[in-house]
Amino acid sequence: ALCIVAKELHPIWQEKEGINLETLSKYPFVYISTKGFNERLDPFEQYCRDTEKNLQSITPVKSYEELHSHMLTMDSISFANISALELMNDMPGLKAERMEQEQFKQLDNALKTPRALFIERKKSLRRYNEQKRSHLIEELKKTFSAS
Repeated sequence: ALCIVAKELHPIWQEKEGINLETLSKYPFVYISTKGFNERLDPFEQYCRDTEKNLQSITPVKSYEELHSHMLTMDSISFANISALELMNDMPGLKAERMEQEQFKQLDNALKTPRALFIERKKSLRRYNEQKRSHLIEELKKTFSAS
């Protein structure tokens, strides 16, 4: 689960219809860049691209201090892991609320990271022929499409 974080007086908290990803894309977005996860493309940015939503702006930062000051001075919003909810609410001037599960699922689907990885040797080193390989791949596809 994730939480939405913004300054206490941010207009996002006044949304009458609930906070959804489309509404969030209308505000500047800031995130902590993490090597190997979102250093090139943040999941929210990927979601906005995939759904053709115009993200107002997106800024990566390297620390909680930068994140905090960016949200307070630039009217940015951010996401944080649900385990950081209490930490974010303890930061002066910030407010954090749990993201609705349906919105989280939409964002999570944008990650498109593989749930499994099929690794095989070079063709000359394989202990099976192309026919068995094709059969194995088809069985794997069936297994993962059923789950």
